[in-house]
Amino acid sequence: MPLLNLPSELLRQIIWESVPEGFEHLILSCRTLYDCGKPFIQQHRIRKKRYRLMSIQGSFDASWLAGFAEEPIISYYATTVDLLKQNGFKSDDNGTVRDREDTKQRVQTLIKQSPYLALEGVDPKFWIDMILRDLGDADNYSDHNLFLGVFYLTFFPNVTDLILPWSVPGGIPFHDHERASHQFELVLNGITRGSRSEFSRRALGKLKRLSYLLIPDYNIHQRLQFILPFLCLPKLEELHANSLTAIDFHQDFKWTQSERFSSLQTIEFVHCCMDAVGISELLAHTPNLTVFKYGHASKHHGLGSYWDAGEFVAAIEKLVGGQLRHLAVTVEINSINGIDAGVTSMHGFKKLEILEMDLLAFYGPSIESGEKAGILDRSPNPGYKKWTVDAIPPLFKTLPTCLQQFSIFAHSWNNMCIDGKTMMLLYNGFRSARPSYLPNLNRCTVRFAVQSRGQYIPCYEEVCKQLGAEGIEYSVLLVDPRSRRDDWEIL
Repeated sequence: MPLLNLPSELLRQIIWESVPEGFEHLILSCRTLYDCGKPFIQQHRIRKKRYRLMSIQGSFDASWLAGFAEEPIISYYATTVDLLKQNGFKSDDNGTVRDREDTKQRVQTLIKQSPYLALEGVDPKFWIDMILRDLGDADNYSDHNLFLGVFYLTFFPNVTDLILPWSVPGGIPFHDHERASHQFELVLNGITRGSRSEFSRRALGKLKRLSYLLIPDYNIHQRLQFILPFLCLPKLEELHANSLTAIDFHQDFKWTQSERFSSLQTIEFVHCCMDAVGISELLAHTPNLTVFKYGHASKHHGLGSYWDAGEFVAAIEKLVGGQLRHLAVTVEINSINGIDAGVTSMHGFKKLEILEMDLLAFYGPSIESGEKAGILDRSPNPGYKKWTVDAIPPLFKTLPTCLQQFSIFAHSWNNMCIDGKTMMLLYNGFRSARPSYLPNLNRCTVRFAVQSRGQYIPCYEEVCKQLGAEGIEYSVLLVDPRSRRDDWEIL
């Protein structure tokens, strides 16, 4: 039977089922469907405007979940979901909404009916307990709202931009920690598997951009392993994250999604702590990656405080050097104690157009020498001399010929004992060698960073004189290392 020959009540039901994704296309397809769907138009417009961006800050009352229980269609309107400010809002009703028994019952029913909590191994009773604790229904020891937040994610099939704040599974007591970790991993993995279904309303099935934002602080970090399920979402193109760790033997990262690769094209890590082993495990599963930005910082108990920049960049070069278009590798100001090995060659980056590097990345012995500076203090292999700053090769011999834009970020002069000699060695003979070694380079800059107006940059005038003679643009920026994000950062 042709669609338009159906009774009007069936047509209205079909139109209602198309809300919100296909509603506008359907009612605009012909006059009959428009007239039939006209009663829904105003409500659709209001909801589209109100719920397109959802900042779910009401994690201390059940009104959001109660609303989803009553009308699940509300969550279908969201294309951007921000859970970052979950902990910053309490309703003004002093808990009257939360404490209403009918609201509580609707929420419990909603939890019990969730297909994501009916997966093998998932304990719905445990989730009910944890979510109600997150909502303030009991002594709230899950104070980061992880279980509530994960449950929220199951309602959003059309979200393209997602902002998450979780650092740990909350203040869960030790005896429940292993159980809790296993439970939220099961559900997150279930969301990932379901997102690949042909059914159009699967949670996070359309997610393109994920922002995982913690406070960029020495004492705050989360293992990269925690967000692995999100990295396997089928439409995910961009990842922006901070304070993640992937260090061999300490905060190791393993790609446990067998036969799955990430569709990521852009990765931006700020204030993260990773080594060559950890980053290799990730990049080995990102075949579409073209932009990679990384800002290194040590974490609590000195994790990553001595960093092997040479091995790190070599790992990037080995795994995605043939495809990257934009690479940035920087070090947070005053965030490390030393460099184990430096970068001496980047010719494996065959398509790189934009490169932004930290001066510190070049300040160390070559990988080939086998020497490790810093706390490791490993002697060089036979035939190699002990590294000194004089061994730093000029940039025109280090950089790939395909490069179009290059920037150096110079900072931490005092605590790293770096003097102006490093800069002069890097740019020695740059102008004369540039046409033959770097024929595609059209812009080259240096960005000095200082933390106070009176701070001294060793040999500053001499360095600037040489930079000018070599045709290099340069600037000095006053920075505040305590700021979460500032315009001095390359990333």
